[in-house]
Amino acid sequence: MASDTPQQRLAVIVGIDMAGYSAFAERDEARAAAAVTALKASAETVTRTHFGRVFNSAGDGFLLEFQSVSNALAAAFAVLDHASAGAPPVRIGIHLGEVTVTGNGDLLGHTVNVASRLQSEAGENCIIASRAVFDLLRGPNAARLVSIGPVDIDKTNETVEAFAFDPRGRHGGATGRRPRRRWIVAAIAASVAGLALVIALWSASLAGANREAMMRALRADVTRQLVSTGALNQESIDSAYLTVADLSQSNLSLEQAVFLLLREGQTASAVGALESFAADLQRQGMNANAATTWARAGALVQFADKERALADFRRAFELAPQSVEHFAALVQAIVGADGYGAGFAFAGETARNPASGQELVVYANLHGSIMAGDVGETRRQIQFIAASEANMNGLNHPYLEALHKIARGYLAFQELDLRTARALYQEGRAAMAQIPGHGRDHQQGWLLLLSAMGDFSGAWRDGQAFVAERNESGAPSWSQMMITACIAGLQVDSAIRAEPYCRAGAQGVAGAIGEPSGELALAMLETEKKDFAAARAHLEAARESRWYAAIPSTMAYAGWAEARIAAKEGHIEQMHEVLDRTMRRVRASPTLAPLALMFAAFLERRRADEDAAAGRTADACAALARAIAAYRRIGGEQGAATAEQARSDLECASA
Repeated sequence: MASDTPQQRLAVIVGIDMAGYSAFAERDEARAAAAVTALKASAETVTRTHFGRVFNSAGDGFLLEFQSVSNALAAAFAVLDHASAGAPPVRIGIHLGEVTVTGNGDLLGHTVNVASRLQSEAGENCIIASRAVFDLLRGPNAARLVSIGPVDIDKTNETVEAFAFDPRGRHGGATGRRPRRRWIVAAIAASVAGLALVIALWSASLAGANREAMMRALRADVTRQLVSTGALNQESIDSAYLTVADLSQSNLSLEQAVFLLLREGQTASAVGALESFAADLQRQGMNANAATTWARAGALVQFADKERALADFRRAFELAPQSVEHFAALVQAIVGADGYGAGFAFAGETARNPASGQELVVYANLHGSIMAGDVGETRRQIQFIAASEANMNGLNHPYLEALHKIARGYLAFQELDLRTARALYQEGRAAMAQIPGHGRDHQQGWLLLLSAMGDFSGAWRDGQAFVAERNESGAPSWSQMMITACIAGLQVDSAIRAEPYCRAGAQGVAGAIGEPSGELALAMLETEKKDFAAARAHLEAARESRWYAAIPSTMAYAGWAEARIAAKEGHIEQMHEVLDRTMRRVRASPTLAPLALMFAAFLERRRADEDAAAGRTADACAALARAIAAYRRIGGEQGAATAEQARSDLECASA
């Protein structure tokens, strides 16, 4: 059933009327009526030709709607050509902004009023367009318009900067000149809903530090709204945040309007406006700018509509087929919509394409290697890295060289050579920190590596620092990063300090279907708080999730949570049974067996803690010896060191 609630959308409105109609009708009413009929026929024809529609006509005036400024201006020039060929002169006004759609298809609102006001300001056979329209024009059409300064908007305190085209070099005079900041004028004209926000921003701009703090908070708030339904990965969150930041700092009226729409929660309208803008740029042959705009639309819509995001990212890459940035975004969208298999296929296809440049070939292979590591496909990792190295000679590309180290580090991680993995990660992340825009790359991978090495103190320290740095800059943290920090914190610190990370991370993944990590983090948290009923409920929910068996660390952490509950309830033998059963399942799983030593090191270390707390010193010492041996075999130096310190504290006999 259709809703009676009026809908809003962005539109380009063209107002047309006949100049001097009243005097013409007074002289010759029949000829004036015929001229209006001819003007209406001309307006309808050119509107259809340029993909618009006539939505209102009254007397000698007509209102037209278009989805792009280039089509609107082309239609206006066509009407002007008709008038210049002998028909009575016309006046034309054009404005872009948000409109309200009524049930009968009529359009209402401030944007329509502004277009009509600009029309009334125009002289004979003159076009007047607002700044919001002019900012989107490129090429010859933009050069045909000349600034005429501000135009008052009737019955308001507003002015709109206007640009005019007059074949005789004249225009209707603009009155009531009240200088105002251009970006405020354009944003107000583009989105009445954002009026209060714009005024607030202008007020805050009087104090630079306050304004920057306010803008940072706004950008973070808008990004959180976008990702509240679940995040694909840290890269997708960062791409959304950077898009929001770019829009909030833009000088283009349309992009300011898009930011205001996002602030009001009107994501669909904001994305639609960007897509329309991108199509407009593409028709004008401005492919690089169009690609960027398509990618921005995809970055904003990827959390709500994966298929639409995929289509937008695909358009961006098709327009800029050498772009590493657009390729990466497209691969992520493919994985999000169609799974890792489709992502691998596209990365391989791109790497084998003779038209792909050397940089893109290398990046495609490195990206493929990192994706393979995400799902534990070590053999495919090796193949992708080898293919990247075969094409890196002479490239001298700092980012790709840094990413190559990260990819090799990820491979060493999967092969349980954690000492080498740590060294490569350190080198790669240090190199990326020198490249603008990449200082935060692979933070989550680093935290996971520290945890695997048994360095939970380091993972907790760095996790807190990463989250704090992101909060300070306004960039939201990925929920999985919060969960990783939570689990590390629960190993070495109090539940009180770790709890905010656990709950924020769990809340962030709550909308992700089949994601067990949030429930698992809450199970571990409630165990430390001794709410065992809640802990068991969360643990059961985690085990029932679709991806429980597919995420390597999940089974080990779930086993530990169950064993921890048993130990805290005084059932030490049951604790041992749970841990032994967990390790048998790990070793029996084709996916988890290659990582069995890593899980054994973690679980034996936890077993030792529980035995020591129960006064079973001999059992604790034996478990610590097994943990030390496992950590040493995988290069987990910090884990081995903390276990050795625990043996010393227990005064265990020499192993």
